[in-house]
This record gives sequence, C-alpha cells and structure tokens, in this order.
Amino acid sequence: MIYYDLERKKPIEKGKFKVDENGYSIIKEGEFYCFGNSKVEAYDNSKVTAWDNSIVTAYDNSQVGARDNSQVWANDNSKVWANDNSVVITNDNSQVTARDNSQVTAHDNSQVTARDNSQVGAYDNSQVTARDNSIVTAYDNSILKDLREAKK
Repeated sequence: MIYYDLERKKPIEKGKFKVDENGYSIIKEGEFYCFGNSKVEAYDNSKVTAWDNSIVTAYDNSQVGARDNSQVWANDNSKVWANDNSVVITNDNSQVTARDNSQVTAHDNSQVTARDNSQVGAYDNSQVTARDNSIVTAYDNSILKDLREAKK
C-alpha cells in the first residue's frame, strides 16, 4: 500500500494517481511511503520511501529511500538511499548511498557510496567511494575511491 505518512494512517485514496498496465502507481509530485510489495514510478522531484520488497523506478530528480529487500531503478539525476539488502540499478548521473548488504549496479556517470558489506558494479564513467567491507568492481573508465581499512 502507498501512504502519505510513515505511520500508515493516511492511505492514498484510489484515483489520486494513475496505475499503468504493469500495475505501477505513477507518482508525479509529493512525498509517499510504500509498503508490502508496492510498485511505483516516481517523477518530477517526488520523494518515495519503500519497504517490504517494494519496487520503485525513479526519474527526473526523484529521491528514493529503499529498505527491506526493495528494488530501485534510478534514472535522470535521481538520488537513492539503499538499506537492508536492497537492490539498485542506476543510470544517467544518479547518486546512491548503499548500506547493509545492498547491491548496486551503476551506469552512465552515476556516483555511489558503498558501506556495510554492500556490493557495487560500476560502469560507464561512474564513481564509487568504498567503505566498511564493501565490494566494488569498476569497469569502463569508472573511478574507485577506496576508503576501506586494510585487513591485518
């Protein structure tokens, strides 16, 4: 379900947003919270926080927080905070902070900060800052800034 509030007391009424043929709720403005396998497309500077296996596709400077095994496809300068085993695929100058065993695949000049056992594959001139046991593989002119402590 999708809500206006984190406490889940204000659900979004049907008809307040469109649903596409694949079952994705189309959100074009505002701040929303998704729970329980929700599917959302976020546009135009909207903010979405996703929990519980939710799927979010972000465009046009949107911001997404992903938790609890959620999946995010970030495009067009979007920003993502991934936590708790979330998966992120990013394109077109998007930014990601990955924590808690999250996985990121970064393309097209995207920027990633990886922490807490997160795994990153960087492609196409992307930049990765690695910390805290994160695992990074960089290809295609991507840059790795390694701030992990050396193992003793």
